[in-house]
Amino acid sequence: MRLNRLSLAAAVTIIALGNMVPLHAQDALPAPDPAIASMSPDELVTTRENKMKENGGILRSAAGLTGAAAEEAATTLLQNYVDFIPLFDQRSQSALTNSALPIAWEDWAGFSALFEQSQQAALAMKTAAGAGDQAGYVKAVETLGGLCGQCHGKYRL
Repeated sequence: MRLNRLSLAAAVTIIALGNMVPLHAQDALPAPDPAIASMSPDELVTTRENKMKENGGILRSAAGLTGAAAEEAATTLLQNYVDFIPLFDQRSQSALTNSALPIAWEDWAGFSALFEQSQQAALAMKTAAGAGDQAGYVKAVETLGGLCGQCHGKYRL
C-alpha cells in the first residue's frame, strides 16, 4: 500500500509541475510565421525587406509612443525579429535582389546572435510598455536601434 501512495504522490507532483505556468509566460517569444517555410527565395527576400522597412518606420516614432500604441509597436517588432532568422534561410542567397552580404551566412553565429539580441530588446520593449514603464521602454527602443545599426553596418550592402 505504501508503494501505491508513493506512486500516487509522485504522479500528482509530476502533473502539478507539468501544469505550472512559467512566471513570465507573457514574456515568451512568439513562434515564427509558419508560412515562411514554404516561401521561395525571392519571397523570403521580399518578406524580410518589407519587415525591415516596417521596423524602420516603427522605430522612427517608437520612443514617443505610450500605452497600447507602444505595446502594439513592440509586439510587431518582436514578431518581425522572430521571423528574421528563418527569413534568412540559405536558399535566399540565390534571390535576384538581395541586400544581405554573403558574410551574413558565413558568420551565421554572429548574424543570428544580433537577431536574438533584437528579439530580447523587443521583448523588453513590450514588457515595459505593458507595465507603463516609459523609461524602460525608451531604453529598449534605443538598444534595438543600436542593434539594427550594428547589423546593417556589417551584414548589409
